[in-house]
Amino acid sequence: MAGYMWLCLLLGAMSVQLADAHGKMTSPQTRNEANPGVCGGGAGGLYARSGVGCQGGGPAACMGGNQYSHPYCGDMNRGGTLNQVGPITAIYDAGTTIAVEIMVTAHHMGLFDFDLCLDAGQISEECFNKHRLLIDSCTCKCTDGTNNCAACDSCRQWWKPYMASETSNWLSSNYESLGLPIIEGDYLQSALLLVHLKLPSGIQSSQAV
Repeated sequence: MAGYMWLCLLLGAMSVQLADAHGKMTSPQTRNEANPGVCGGGAGGLYARSGVGCQGGGPAACMGGNQYSHPYCGDMNRGGTLNQVGPITAIYDAGTTIAVEIMVTAHHMGLFDFDLCLDAGQISEECFNKHRLLIDSCTCKCTDGTNNCAACDSCRQWWKPYMASETSNWLSSNYESLGLPIIEGDYLQSALLLVHLKLPSGIQSSQAV
């Protein structure tokens, strides 16, 4: 039997605003949000102590100094206080396909990457890059045995379905012609999205994020 893997996926590239999140993963619940006292965690906790929630910040936080430097797992203050590991929120078998739900409250096109770090106490880009999750039923191969190469980009990157109001943007001028899904509504209308991801085989951890 495949080893059990306890994990809570934390999105590494989610952009949120101070008033409310542009989006967050709702299932499985993030482990820092489930941690009492962190990000307003505990029963019914949705927002941080300051009222703004676990967040990575917007473009200024993620691309400061003209280089990519995203805060890890919602710790915008970069002091490690908002991404403390909380209780286990879901249990999965390694090598299986899982359903991940994302609530988006403000839509700006774009895509999601889903990465896994087996040691929540030592999170880093290098740790997340070891296990870059693939969309279910999509196959690719990197020469180094990981999924961290250009050949796997299309299997790793899950494009957010556009709201109807987004299709009028010049950046999305050919979206409708591609036959891709369109969600009726305005870009400020909340939408619950679902993506199926394949977990790596042969791994086991109670500290995964």
